[in-house]
Amino acid sequence: MMKLDSAKPGTSKRNFILNSDGELQVFHDGGGNKDAAQITSLLTKGGNPRILGQQGSVVTVMMGNGKKMEFDTRTALPVSMEGCDLTVSPQSSMTDPGFHVKSCQHAIAKTAYGYDPKVRGKKLKLISPLNKVCEIDSTEIFNVKKNDAALRFGSNSQFRSGLENIVKNNSACQGLGFDFSFVKDFSAPAKAEPAPSADPLGDLIREKTSGAQ
Repeated sequence: MMKLDSAKPGTSKRNFILNSDGELQVFHDGGGNKDAAQITSLLTKGGNPRILGQQGSVVTVMMGNGKKMEFDTRTALPVSMEGCDLTVSPQSSMTDPGFHVKSCQHAIAKTAYGYDPKVRGKKLKLISPLNKVCEIDSTEIFNVKKNDAALRFGSNSQFRSGLENIVKNNSACQGLGFDFSFVKDFSAPAKAEPAPSADPLGDLIREKTSGAQ
C-alpha cells in the first residue's frame, strides 16, 4: 500500500491510497469523526505501488495494476492516470471527493462516495470503455467481513473469469462493451525495492521545501 497525503494547513485532509490489488482510494477526513471515501478498482491485481521517478515537480508512481499515475509535488494532487481521463479539484468535502475518473480505456469499478463504501448491500458501478454503466452488488467482487472487505479473487485469471461471469449473468451489464481481456498477470520488478515510506510523496515535498530554504 502507498498513501499519498494531500493535506495542507487550514484545508480538509485528503489521502490517495494505492493498493497492490489495483485499488485507488480517495479518503476525506472532515474532522470530528466525520469521513468519507470512494474506491476505484482498476480491475487488475499486481505488485506493490512504487515511485518510478521525478521530472520537475511531477512524480510518477506505478499503481498496483502496473499502470502509471502522476502527482504534482507542489499541490500533492494527481495530474494524470495512464489510460484514464481525470478531473481533480484542490478541495474535497463530505459530499464531493474532488477527484473523478471520468472514463478509462479499460473497464473499472467504482463505489459510491461515503462512509465505508464496500460494506454489504452497497452498490458498485461497473463502467465499460464506452463509459456505459451497470450496477452490481459490492459482494460480487468483495468478500465483506465485519470490519474489512477484500477481493474475492486470488489471481488475475480468476478475477477475469469472475468479471466475465458477472456481466454474463446480469442483463443490465450486457451489450455495454465490456471486455476483460486486459486483466492479465504482469511481472513484478526483478530487483529488490527499498522499504516504502509511509508517505513517499510527503517526503519528496518536505525534501524540496527544506532544500529551498
